[in-house]
Amino acid sequence: METAPVTEPPVEQPPAQPPKPDAPSCCRAAIRFDPFDILQRRLSFQAELAIWGPFAIEVEPSWIFSSPSDNVSADGFSFLGSVGFYLTAKAPQGFFIKAVVGYETFTATVTNPDNESLSASADVASPLLGAVLGSSTVFGRRWGFNISGSIGIGVATASEVAIIAPGKGSVAPYKYTYYDSAVQLLGSLGVGIGF
Repeated sequence: METAPVTEPPVEQPPAQPPKPDAPSCCRAAIRFDPFDILQRRLSFQAELAIWGPFAIEVEPSWIFSSPSDNVSADGFSFLGSVGFYLTAKAPQGFFIKAVVGYETFTATVTNPDNESLSASADVASPLLGAVLGSSTVFGRRWGFNISGSIGIGVATASEVAIIAPGKGSVAPYKYTYYDSAVQLLGSLGVGIGF
């Protein structure tokens, strides 16, 4: 007796996978403004560019328009540049460490608090070297609001600069000193846009 050939059931194809959404491409660059630098009488902007993977470069020019210290005014500029390494994500997002190099130069005027007609001015300038730790976040897939904050330590390499407003009669001279401590606190809080 002949048996009917055994037919195998057709092989089912696996269901087609839905197309994956585009991976976020944000961001390669960011432009920010530091509102807290106004407390230090500086108007500062930051521009950051991812150059490869976790590495980025940043520049921060600042206009020095006064001084936070009483009886002192200043006018000049500073420029900071940094190279950053992002520890947890692709630049410019995530936690980072940055090496900082900069230069500031300005004219400072010191006024005697006991007689405002007595004052003295001097040019002040120093290179600056340091490092900061911080974090940057962009709220968006392709572009969006960017906030970045950092804190660290720097060293001003210039010698101490003392400016003495003269005295007169019973009014004693008034002295103000820059770079009496070489160690400087570095910090920023930038808000802007990443794209």
